[in-house]
Amino acid sequence: MKTTIGVIVAVSILAIVMPLAAHHAFSAQYDLNKPMYMDGKVTKVEWVNPHVYVSIDVTDKASGTVSWIVELSPPNALARVGLNKTTLQAGMEICVEGFPDKMGIARFGTTSITLQDSGKVFQTPPGNWMVDGSQIFNAPPSPILYTGKTSCANRG
Repeated sequence: MKTTIGVIVAVSILAIVMPLAAHHAFSAQYDLNKPMYMDGKVTKVEWVNPHVYVSIDVTDKASGTVSWIVELSPPNALARVGLNKTTLQAGMEICVEGFPDKMGIARFGTTSITLQDSGKVFQTPPGNWMVDGSQIFNAPPSPILYTGKTSCANRG
């Protein structure tokens, strides 16, 4: 009986600790010293746990078209700011703002998404980071948190 209880306790502890250990810190993967933004065309949206992933094609003169994987927050956090499975669709033009992967691969941790057709800006929590390094605390519970205050909107 004691062995059975011990096994149950050990399995329970592992079930709690393993997901916590598996989650990575944003700053561990993305270079917070290199804030940037980029325009792209959505090619794929993966609305999955633990994070939503959006693939975008970004075109520039030097590299041609490069496919980037953009990591967003978990689905439930995005839903709280008004993003859902139908907000981002293949073919849409968007601007993402955030930080590139530290390993130099075409992977991007985003802090906001601007929909080019409507100009709506969605902050992708829990970051609360602007590209200029300032933080937004106590942001209003609205899907459009700071229209006109992102690098995507203010590039002149």
